[in-house]
Amino acid sequence: MGFERLNQSGIPGENVCPDCGMTLSAFRTGGILGCPKCYTVFRGALDVFMRKHQEDTHHVGRRPGDSEQKTAWKAERLELTRKMQSAVQQEDYEEAARLRDLIRLMDQEEGADEVAF
Repeated sequence: MGFERLNQSGIPGENVCPDCGMTLSAFRTGGILGCPKCYTVFRGALDVFMRKHQEDTHHVGRRPGDSEQKTAWKAERLELTRKMQSAVQQEDYEEAARLRDLIRLMDQEEGADEVAF
């Protein structure tokens, strides 16, 4: 690798980032890398760490498994909820009840047990 040298802790042979001086043992202790170069220097160890603690080593987005359709459904439901809350604040209870019923219908059709008010 070419990045091995004696580090501050005195552990011979441990990889040290040439840009920030971070060691693998310091990462394991603190859980935070020192700089972007650390990802290159500690690549092998990070792959092992990621496989141990996560499903994969590649980031797949903020909502893995959510389709565009599911994301759109969530956005529409959130908008209806906001409108319902606004109707309640304006004391338009008939509109609030209509929106509540529409949200319930959406939840039943989607099977969204996990969605809470």
